[in-house]
Order: sequence, then C-alpha cells, then structure tokens
Amino acid sequence: MHSDAIRLHQVLNNFVSNAIKYTGPGVITVSARLTTHGFGTMSPVDVIEVSVSDRGPCIPEAERLTILEPFVRGKRGTNQQKGSGLGLAVVRLLATTACWDVGLRCTTSERRSSSSFH
Repeated sequence: MHSDAIRLHQVLNNFVSNAIKYTGPGVITVSARLTTHGFGTMSPVDVIEVSVSDRGPCIPEAERLTILEPFVRGKRGTNQQKGSGLGLAVVRLLATTACWDVGLRCTTSERRSSSSFH
C-alpha cells in the first residue's frame, strides 16, 4: 500500500473542518471502504476510498464546478464562518501531487440533503 500519512491527515483535516463550518448542528461522517478500480487498460487495483459526509444543505450545482478553486467559498449553510477559500483548493493540490482523485457527491430527498467529499 502506498500512502502519505502527513498529506492524508491534512486532506482529512480540511474536509472535516469545512464540514463543521458549513453543516452547523448535525451529523458528520468519516468513512473508508476498500474498492477495486481499473484505470484505462491497467489491471484492476485495490483502492481505499475515504469519504467525509455531512447532512447540511447540498452545494448548489453552480458552485460545484469551482468549489475546489483557490479563494472560492461556498454560500451554503447558516453558519457564516470566516475563511480564505483555500481549504478545498489545498485538498485538491495535495491529492493531485499524491495521484489521488478528489470528488464531490450531493444527494437530496424530501427529508434531507447531504454532501460528500471523497
């Protein structure tokens, strides 16, 4: 297994910090799962997917394209914390230099919505 503990710690710290800032009172879940991916013509490899999910409002579709850019701050949530808009950009930079993928899932239903960074 190839990993970088310091980089992984910073990525998780930034994801969890953002979830706390924008979720307000609610549930934040950090989870990991082992999955297999095939990349192009390469043989499938085992990959650990780590996810930080919250039950706050989903990130609006218009913001999803730019939320990982430097100095971009989301407008969701009722807890208007101050920030520089660098947390998720740092996540993307750290992930890219480690050859990791970063993604966002948003789900909504009548009863709740959630955002998940992985």
